Formats: sequence, structure tokens, C-alpha cells
Amino acid sequence: MNQRLLALPVALLLGLGLAGCSSAPETASVSVEVRADATTGAPQTLDVEVRDARGTVLVAETMSSGTTLQFDGIPFGEVSIEAIGLCELGTTLDAAGATAIFEPKHCTIE
Repeated sequence: MNQRLLALPVALLLGLGLAGCSSAPETASVSVEVRADATTGAPQTLDVEVRDARGTVLVAETMSSGTTLQFDGIPFGEVSIEAIGLCELGTTLDAAGATAIFEPKHCTIE
């Protein structure tokens, strides 16, 4: 009987201790912006892919000038963001997320 009485408070303390521990998110957002040519205003349409370190495609979208999309749930770590036929950008994704900007002759990542 005494063992059962002792086990209950121990179980409660363990349960409360674990309830206070929550795992931090391990994903972030990647934003992709496609811009028109700054000089001519010529629009562009790009196929954009977000890939993890193994090269697995996590997101694939066709985007047009003037479009910004946010992709949530991208795992932390090395990612690449590619505008097919234009350029590929790489970064280490953390809680701050990342923003890729694709212009006809210039690509940047923030």
C-alpha cells in the first residue's frame, strides 16, 4: 500500500516536469519573390523548387513576376531554392527563415 502512495506523487511530479518541456519548432518558412526586369519591366515566369540537403524537392511552383509566396514547414538545415534555368541559391535554414528574390539577371537570398 505504501508503495502505491509513494508512486502517485512521483508519477505526478514526472508528468508535470515533462509537461513543461515542449520541443521547439524544427521548421521555418521560405519566401520566394519573383520580380520583373527593373529596366524594361519585362515580366518573367519561373519554375521554382525548394529542396533539402539530400536534393528532395519539398516545394515546386510556377511563379510569375510580381508574385511572392511563402512556404511553411520547411525543415531546418541546408536548403536550396532554385529558379530553373536562372540560378540556384543555398542557405542554412533556421528559425529566422529565408527569402529568395529572383530577378531576370540577379538572384539574392536574405
